[in-house]
Amino acid sequence: MKPPCEYVIRDYLPQLRARIVKELVEKYGWSVTSAAKALGVSSTAALKYKRIISTSTGYRSKDLDRFSKNLAEKIARNEVTPRSFIEEVCSKCMEERIKGDICKLHGKIQAGLEECRSCFRVLQKMSESSLERFEILEELEKALELLSTCSELERLMPEVRTNIVACTKSPSGPEDVAAFPGRLTFINGSIRAFSKPEFGSSKHMSSVLLTANSVDPSVRSAMCIKYDEKVDKAMVKYGLKKAFFDRSKHDSLELFIKSLETLSDAIVDKGGVGIEPVAYVFGKSAMEVAKKVIEIARNIPF
Repeated sequence: MKPPCEYVIRDYLPQLRARIVKELVEKYGWSVTSAAKALGVSSTAALKYKRIISTSTGYRSKDLDRFSKNLAEKIARNEVTPRSFIEEVCSKCMEERIKGDICKLHGKIQAGLEECRSCFRVLQKMSESSLERFEILEELEKALELLSTCSELERLMPEVRTNIVACTKSPSGPEDVAAFPGRLTFINGSIRAFSKPEFGSSKHMSSVLLTANSVDPSVRSAMCIKYDEKVDKAMVKYGLKKAFFDRSKHDSLELFIKSLETLSDAIVDKGGVGIEPVAYVFGKSAMEVAKKVIEIARNIPF
């Protein structure tokens, strides 16, 4: 029941490192110590490169030689960074795990893996998930850019500041909800973020959105805004449907949301003693929420 990673760590990576050391030392004239430092291994481990290369592992030596020579050349020419090196090695490793040498070796050692496609399925799921998360982060930045064009938005800024959040399809927890760390605020007449959006960076708004999503899975974004009579009139003028959360009647906002049969465009928290009244605006995407909030801001009567 050993995953292929064990064979990568035990055999494949030592073979690759040994070949890179060999190239750097014998072709480019580096010292073993310098080669070891470049690869982040001990000089003692680097000194064993000849013995490691001579050990039979089942990997195709020509492919390993070709790949290691390419990496060694980039290292020698200072054309590789720690990040790019990791990307190249991990990409090659994944290739070898999908019907490549690592896959074949794993199949020979582990019984019952004749029709195994686990690595392929894992990569497929990871690719789909990574793309979705990248698109969510990108859309949050676009939503913030759109919000920053609305000067009237400052009238909707709560005292506790605000945030806009978005989640993946079928989120399982806060780690699947992205937001702007430190919330959003107004600086020089424009809404700004302290840093780029990240997943798992907003506890309260994540909880609100996750609960809303459990009621209506199409709802995948939310934003908190100020609420008062003028904001209410703007929401009515824009045609938004609201639900009112009364703290004297419900234990928590999340429990109130769960009690709803259908989710409105916004949920108003009337607040209480020392608690500011706010409204949570919901939408299918961050851009949709941003557009709704902008329309509310522009419809506020003076």
